[in-house]
Amino acid sequence: MLSKPLLEAEYRRVMEASNAKINAAKSLALISDGWKSIRGEAIVNFILVTPSPVYLKTVVPGERREKGEYIAEEM
Repeated sequence: MLSKPLLEAEYRRVMEASNAKINAAKSLALISDGWKSIRGEAIVNFILVTPSPVYLKTVVPGERREKGEYIAEEM
């Protein structure tokens, strides 16, 4: 019972801090970087730079990971 309310409260806190940083930024850049998980799966991270980094999301693209169209769609 404690984990769900605590996790949701922390999620809201982090999202509010991230949104405040993004809203206060004079410029933004979106970057992506590909990696492999410990299981060997391809993953792509997306980071907003405000100029300090703000984690946006991670996706598991599967076979589409090396296609520019897929990265453009995700961006």
